[in-house]
Amino acid sequence: MKKIILIFFLTFASFINLYAQWARTYGGSDSETAWSIQQTKDWGYIIAGDTYSFGAGGCDFWILKLSSFGEIEWQKTYGGSNGDGANCISQTKEGGYIVAGGSYSFGAGSDDAWILKLSPTGDIQWQKTYGGYRIDSARVIQQTADNGYVVTGCTESFGEGYADVWVLKLSSTGTIEWQKTYGGHMSDSNLSNQSFIHATTDGGYIVTAYTWSFGAGFLGLKTYLNRNY
Repeated sequence: MKKIILIFFLTFASFINLYAQWARTYGGSDSETAWSIQQTKDWGYIIAGDTYSFGAGGCDFWILKLSSFGEIEWQKTYGGSNGDGANCISQTKEGGYIVAGGSYSFGAGSDDAWILKLSPTGDIQWQKTYGGYRIDSARVIQQTADNGYVVTGCTESFGEGYADVWVLKLSSTGTIEWQKTYGGHMSDSNLSNQSFIHATTDGGYIVTAYTWSFGAGFLGLKTYLNRNY
């Protein structure tokens, strides 16, 4: 019995230690939000969010590179005089970063999807906006096996209804290879940060979103397996 109690105690102590190694806050005198974090190849972390304290004006993309202990190694803002917010960041195979979000400062409409490819130190290697004359946003981005990218977001410029799920396949330099919308005559989107897209073993993609157009209730979960593009 004593051995069992001792094992439990050590496991519990290890659990507490795991979740209390360090805690930090980052920001200025105004409002900041972190939306996406990923551990990097050097055991540090990369964070994407938005900031009102720093940048060019309004809300800007805010990217922070942290050490394994949470110390800031570098931080940068990206944006214009209007609102721009980052939703997702991922480290790429060569050690840089790909960032997805939305921009009111640049693009064709009131809000467009904005993708930035960054170097390992946060310098912009390329940037592109995607969308039409209404509101469009990129929520999640993932590098693909061909070194391109797949993006999921929400579009009001294209599709069947007020808002539709929007999936774009990009080349390694951000050129659109194909794009599709999914939805009905009501609102179907993945504006939530709980949206995901992942490559599947058969070469397609799996996407989660919500729907007002289909299902038994007022709001349902919609999942797409996109293979026939």
